[in-house]
Amino acid sequence: MSLQDVIAYLMGAHPIAFYIVSGLGGLIVVAEVVVILTPSKDDDSVWGRIKSIPILGSVISALAELAPIKKKEKLLK
Repeated sequence: MSLQDVIAYLMGAHPIAFYIVSGLGGLIVVAEVVVILTPSKDDDSVWGRIKSIPILGSVISALAELAPIKKKEKLLK
């Protein structure tokens, strides 16, 4: 069972959990877009360090996959 499966189960278990997880996923996507669009490399390194934390990084990736909006790599580069 993957982390995405666990998060999807929690989303289905309670109606409020769906909105919480969707909101967190949306915030993560917005944070990634801000990091890409800003010219400063300081925020890039901070976001990279946050995503490199073992458990937190995998949770961030799973939430980004379940977000209602998705980041499109080709449009931002």
